[in-house]
Amino acid sequence: MGWADSVVTKTGLYLLNESLAGYALTIRHGAGGAGLLDPAELEDAAALSDPKQTFSICGVEDVEGGKRVRIQITNWDVEETYILHQIGVFARLDYQEEDSLLFLMQDSRGVQIPARAENPEFLLEIYAILAINNAADIQVNIDASTVVSEGFLRETLEAHNTDEGAHLGLREEVEQVREAAQAAREAVKELAEGGLPLLVIGETEPERGAVFWFDTRARQSEIIELQLGGEGDETPVTAEIDGRDHPVTNAAPLGAEEDEIYEIEITD
Repeated sequence: MGWADSVVTKTGLYLLNESLAGYALTIRHGAGGAGLLDPAELEDAAALSDPKQTFSICGVEDVEGGKRVRIQITNWDVEETYILHQIGVFARLDYQEEDSLLFLMQDSRGVQIPARAENPEFLLEIYAILAINNAADIQVNIDASTVVSEGFLRETLEAHNTDEGAHLGLREEVEQVREAAQAAREAVKELAEGGLPLLVIGETEPERGAVFWFDTRARQSEIIELQLGGEGDETPVTAEIDGRDHPVTNAAPLGAEEDEIYEIEITD
């Protein structure tokens, strides 16, 4: 599949010259044909030989030596398998109302396009380079049915991810979340080392650390209600809620053992 017989048509030369003169040239769509023309006839061609289907144009980008056109070939509307021998790309100037054949690619061997029933996942992308000054105003009409191929998606994501200027606000938010997560990990580590009180609920007694341990074996499962007093109440037990200390009127410490383990009695 060499597409050795590839030419810009005479009409296409006119379109490109007009684009260099300042007129916008829009690439509209591609098309595929199963016929063949004599190579000497390609420049005069205005249509494909035995046209079979329309192709999507995914984009036009500046490259060294001209502009690269990406043509996407699927078989969504192909009912019978055929051999693709010709690929044409159609365009129009901003003051024109009809599309014209910009360039034509032909390969005598061709490539088989399977019927959709045989291979519904078929996808082929062809790149064509127009040898023209990059100053030419060439646009593209993107087809909404275009499929993003895995290779193109990978290239796009890699380019985006390496762009330091992409989504600066989002990058800052991600960094803030990362810093908050790191601070949380350090706080947990500090708790485990006994630097701060830690609430532990379960049957296994903590081995170390300054902790408040609720032993689930000590009582049956039930709701424990803490009764909060007013600002003037003085109680030995307080509860911190939303950063404020509140006196607890129905709780009292029973004393401490030698290892400083306290028991707190909570009454109804």
